[in-house]
Amino acid sequence: MTSDETREGTIADFAEVVVGGTPSTRRAEYWGPGITWVTPTDVTATAGRSLAASSRSITAKGLIESSARLVPKGSVLVTTRATIGPAVIAATDVATNQGVTALVPRPGVSGTWLYYWVLANRDEFVSRGAGNTFPEISRAKTRAIPMVVSSPTRQGEVVRVLSAVDDALDAARLALVEARRAKNALVEHVLAGAAAGAWGSAPLETAAGADGVFTDGDWILSEDLKSGREVRLLQLGDIGVGRFLDKSSKWISRARYDALHCTAVLPGDILISRMAEPIARACIVPDLGVMAITAVDVTILRCDEELVDPRFVMQTLNSLRFRYEAEQQSAGGTRRRITRKKLALLNIPIPPLSVQRELADLWAAADDLVTAYERRHVALAVLKRAAVRRLFANEDTRSDASLIGAAA
Repeated sequence: MTSDETREGTIADFAEVVVGGTPSTRRAEYWGPGITWVTPTDVTATAGRSLAASSRSITAKGLIESSARLVPKGSVLVTTRATIGPAVIAATDVATNQGVTALVPRPGVSGTWLYYWVLANRDEFVSRGAGNTFPEISRAKTRAIPMVVSSPTRQGEVVRVLSAVDDALDAARLALVEARRAKNALVEHVLAGAAAGAWGSAPLETAAGADGVFTDGDWILSEDLKSGREVRLLQLGDIGVGRFLDKSSKWISRARYDALHCTAVLPGDILISRMAEPIARACIVPDLGVMAITAVDVTILRCDEELVDPRFVMQTLNSLRFRYEAEQQSAGGTRRRITRKKLALLNIPIPPLSVQRELADLWAAADDLVTAYERRHVALAVLKRAAVRRLFANEDTRSDASLIGAAA
């Protein structure tokens, strides 16, 4: 019901709906410094609420002589092709391609409020998508989406609360980036000293010692996966950079494990991905509580702990310095990989064991800090989604302060 507090209509009543275009790629004079030209990839790659730059730009001539249109700063840019619904606010005047629709707010509608309204009503966009190759929502269907616009006062309240959450999210994102950068710099600084001859070095395979393991995982076929659920198959997706991601859910039977003479993966083993991305990333396997094996594109390293600290080795494998060396030894077209033999011969520093342990403890503390910032960032992202839902569900505005407090 329409009242003094709200106005009802469709998007077309409250925003100009502008679909973008692409200048001819055969005309070099259309492309170059000038006008920010936004694609869906630019929108989805934007971490915050505002987009200030894009991967490509077009010239004034390219704008004039194509179907692209310039939309003003403050417009809401919504992806309406393939991935429908992600949105950002234009931080400058921009043009877009056909996959991004600009909503230019009309008088009485806050652009920032409109951005949050789009987030709250993403399902309205997604449900209207159609297409055989990929879903797409037309300009006509976008214009017809029902919309209820709050009073200017209420718009201001919503923007104040959600901007506070977004400000906290931006700060957490920056802190996370800085924590990761500091951790990486710490590792690289130590390894640079090692490369300069501060310690000795040895091929990676020597970390296994005489009684350890340095071998590839097993070749498991699809029919093997139907044999039972007694032995878990760890896959490339389980291997993160320095952390076990625990994503896989494939199994084989114990009888099949015995028949194939599989190599067991034990808690404390290092799993090294021989395929990108990134190549040679490594993690230490936690205690999974079940028998486990791994795939053939993964190398298992079971260290001799009288020679090396597995944590030190794992951090070294994930360093930019080691990754560069691994990439130089990799081959392949679509998906590059490094052979186990080449991986085995890549050198790692071997400082005294006591030093390895001290460095491993230091790097683990840095990782703990990164993890804390990651959790803070995730928690704020969850809070933002909940806050958007709450504030566009016409709930009591007196609860708004609690959201600001939660973001602090």
